[in-house]
Amino acid sequence: MITTGTMSVFFQAPRTLTKKDFVLFHHLFVPEIENLLPVKGTVSFWEKEGLWLTAKQTKEMIGKTNAQLAKQCVSVEPAIINTIIILPIALAEGGSLAILVSGIDPALLQKMAPEWLYELRDDVQHSLLQVKDAYIYPETGLYSSRLLDLIWKGEQTDGAFFLVGCPERSKHATGNLVKLIRKAHLVETVLNGPVCYFGGNVFGAYQQGLSRETSLRLGRRMIGRLKREGAPYVQVGITQVSQHENKTKDPVFDECWQALEIAEKRGPYSLCEASSVRNTMQHPFSLPDQKTVRKLQY
Repeated sequence: MITTGTMSVFFQAPRTLTKKDFVLFHHLFVPEIENLLPVKGTVSFWEKEGLWLTAKQTKEMIGKTNAQLAKQCVSVEPAIINTIIILPIALAEGGSLAILVSGIDPALLQKMAPEWLYELRDDVQHSLLQVKDAYIYPETGLYSSRLLDLIWKGEQTDGAFFLVGCPERSKHATGNLVKLIRKAHLVETVLNGPVCYFGGNVFGAYQQGLSRETSLRLGRRMIGRLKREGAPYVQVGITQVSQHENKTKDPVFDECWQALEIAEKRGPYSLCEASSVRNTMQHPFSLPDQKTVRKLQY
């Protein structure tokens, strides 16, 4: 069940970094770190599973295995190993992640005091949180729709855009806020990608590499999951995105919003995929739009 739990008089999500943030904001984080360095250096990210650097690359760079570097990260203590600055970063979900800075003159590295390294690590963590803050709602910790703008600027692949509406019956704002966050995390467990909050009770997500059949299956699974958790209403609008169409975000969002509006009219647990609406409008026996109907009535 989606429960409210307990909360303080004024709820505010903790300011933390996650591994997912380093994926989403990679091209924003790197220049931010470079600006904090006293001299020019090459910035790379490391984590135990080899998302950015393979075990072989790690061994070549610092002469240590992933297991040894993971122990360094657990201590969250910065260090200089084999002319590489290691800045461990504390993650909200735990795990090991470090920022590696290479390409700095070894003679200069010898002059860097441990106190300075600690200060650099703290400054980096604070600056990265500020970058992230521009893309989240501070009251909930959920990603805002600005993140979608950032994603859309990157290279697009075939996929699907989802809008999920989850209205509540309750009139109690305090309980609804915690339920809202809980529902966002449930949507995230179904979709393999960041979930953005669009205000009210609407969430959005862009999922790469999805066919129409798969996106419909995921939409139905999402409805079923939220329904089992006690959500009184779950309506989903879906729009397929093709890299060959080269669409901007706004027409995709508008089309998906129309699909969500149709889903809302179909019932408390319903779904609408935008292409089915287009196909219906193009059918030779389809009813004309309301504007045309009004003209014919006179």
